[in-house]
Amino acid sequence: DLDPDIVLLQIGTNDLLDNQNAGITDRLEKLVDKLLDSIDSNSMLFVASVPDIDVSVRHDWLWAYQSSGYSYENNPEEFTALVEQSVDNYNASVKELVEKKQAAGARIRFADINSVVDVKTGLKDGVHPNEAGYACMGKYWSEQVSAYLNGTTPTPTPATTTEVTTATETTTTTAIETTVSTTTEATTISTETSATRSE
Repeated sequence: DLDPDIVLLQIGTNDLLDNQNAGITDRLEKLVDKLLDSIDSNSMLFVASVPDIDVSVRHDWLWAYQSSGYSYENNPEEFTALVEQSVDNYNASVKELVEKKQAAGARIRFADINSVVDVKTGLKDGVHPNEAGYACMGKYWSEQVSAYLNGTTPTPTPATTTEVTTATETTTTTAIETTVSTTTEATTISTETSATRSE
């Protein structure tokens, strides 16, 4: 049997994609209660928010929201706002649920993963994190867990910049001789770790 000291839970994106928003927090609470009942009383459960969905990229997966009378093709702004509001509502309810359980004495903490995954640069397909997104998530989780283990308050994750250097090879050929020279050019790619959204 597994006996974890720390449990990290991030769940809910599939229900949000399918517009299964009715009762979504109730289902989460049942799972949270089951986990709290299953782990030791000195263990810690972290429950996380979920990243935003890039509706402009992934509206083809969001057909269930059309039953609400909206269509991305007919009104992308309203359709996007509808999905974004669903994500915001769910993430707010996750935080409220954690606060409710904390008030009842449960060893549980909220982790705001949504705050560190950029919807435009951190997702590979509009939903799932890419390498940059996972790097931000991993850094955030490390900070949260380390702060818990050290009994401190985690500091906000600052924006990071990753530098990628690429090599460009130039070949010059003449009738007399052939010379090959290699020039290295630095290209900087910035990855913001704070979530942004177009309003």
